Amino acid sequence: MLLSRAPEKLDAPQTSINTIAISEIERLKYLLRYKTVTCSLVAEQEYFAYVRPELLKMALGNLIKNAFQYTDNGEVIITIDAQKITVSDTGLGIAEDMMPLLYERFERFEQHNADKPWDKEALSTGYSSYKVEGSGLGLSIVQRIMSHMDWQLTHQANTLNGSDGSIFSIYYR
Repeated sequence: MLLSRAPEKLDAPQTSINTIAISEIERLKYLLRYKTVTCSLVAEQEYFAYVRPELLKMALGNLIKNAFQYTDNGEVIITIDAQKITVSDTGLGIAEDMMPLLYERFERFEQHNADKPWDKEALSTGYSSYKVEGSGLGLSIVQRIMSHMDWQLTHQANTLNGSDGSIFSIYYR
């Protein structure tokens, strides 16, 4: 409903980004049970943005949820600074040929591994973490929220330490 209103008609109170991030990490940490994944929040101070808390919660929650779901081992790091919020993970990553579909509704990225092509057979044989619940709406919703607030969402591959993961950044200023 909030997205159907003109952005200038929404009240946008000063909202603590740190508080929303901590709340979403706590809400979603059940997804890390039985995984060897650490999660950390990095922020030098408390950062604020003029935004509807519900919209920020939905956008950041979707990015954190994806990072938790698609990372079996390694780490998820949420970093907040004066210009952006970054969610980086050491998960499956997104294949280059899937990039044009990244923000499309109902597109799901099931598996990516340099040694194995995207295949449905692997999904049914022991790759329990690849059986991820969801409808494929998350990133399209995040992108729609970003457009509505005149913010920017970017993605890049996380190639640090040989990772196949992703780095999503929300530029809010």
